Amino acid sequence: MGDQHEPVMNACMRRTVAMLAVVLSSLQAATAVEYDLLELGDLRGTGEFGKSSQAWSVSRDGTAVVGESFSSVGLGVTRGPEAFLWRAPGPMTGLGALSTAETEFASSARGVSLHGSVVAGETQSPQGRQAFRWTAATGMAGLGTLPQHDTSVANAVSGDGTVIVGASSSRQNTLAFRWTAGEGMVSLGDLPGGREDSSALAVSLDGQTIVGCSRNDAGTEAFRWTAETGMLAIGDLQGGRYLSVAKGVSRDGSVIVGQSHSQQGNEAFRWSAEDGLTGLGDLPGGDFASAAFAVTGDGRTIVGQGDGPNGPEAFLWTAERGMQPLQSLVHDPAKMAGWQLREARGISDDATVIVGVARNAQGDTVAWLMRSRP
Repeated sequence: MGDQHEPVMNACMRRTVAMLAVVLSSLQAATAVEYDLLELGDLRGTGEFGKSSQAWSVSRDGTAVVGESFSSVGLGVTRGPEAFLWRAPGPMTGLGALSTAETEFASSARGVSLHGSVVAGETQSPQGRQAFRWTAATGMAGLGTLPQHDTSVANAVSGDGTVIVGASSSRQNTLAFRWTAGEGMVSLGDLPGGREDSSALAVSLDGQTIVGCSRNDAGTEAFRWTAETGMLAIGDLQGGRYLSVAKGVSRDGSVIVGQSHSQQGNEAFRWSAEDGLTGLGDLPGGDFASAAFAVTGDGRTIVGQGDGPNGPEAFLWTAERGMQPLQSLVHDPAKMAGWQLREARGISDDATVIVGVARNAQGDTVAWLMRSRP
């Protein structure tokens, strides 16, 4: 008798185990990760004029943060903003600028390589505003501009630091570029139609996929570029004015995030070849406005800025939990009294480190880092 029922009992047990696995998976998805918050300080050091710093990006391995901060150099003269590189446990390191004139001293770091050894951004130089590449060995080196252009800015760098992307401008046009040591600065062109206008804003780990935005006959549209396909438009959200801008890309280039305009207003999006452009919604309590700035290596976790009850607010989005205010995920809420995390600009590939810009309890604009708890 027992032998006859054994296959049935085993099947029931397997179904029970499967159901428990589904329930456990659902519970895990519903449980939000908690983070510890760290203020990164600024380059002034003394605090005499109040703090002022902004984090624009974090390396894919989560070990290095770059951005800009006002700094004091020389005989107490306030100069800046100045590009910075931060590594745990800090403090920030100022990267200088290509122009040393007090009235022109300015730089900003926008992108950083996989392990933080190469930084890219923009700086004032004797020739004007110019993209730069920085390493500890070479210091800050200008990348020049495209032919017949006056200014340039670097926005992102590949994992090994050999590919830098950005935009070069003149009074007539702005063009997205890809820079390598071997080829120098090469234009990526722009989308057909409209005035000549494009900008590269992010690049995949291997430097082969570049995303950004360009003008066409309809308006401004996000693009995805590879050497094989050239620049291809990826569309926009339906219902609003024609607008989309790609601001971040996953490790392998298969997922793109950014901002578009939907029926509700400016809205963060996620794009993949399978799903196309998908709106991510907004935070509750404020006006409808959101933008996605960065995405993890696997394309599953996105950070950016929404609009909450108190105005601009940093968010974290996953398919399981939707869009959450990052401030609600801080482990010790008491530390957040008087704070407002205004935007999340970067996230490591494994989602354990997030960086951005906040207003602290003293009313200063400060760079911050959040690290997930074990």
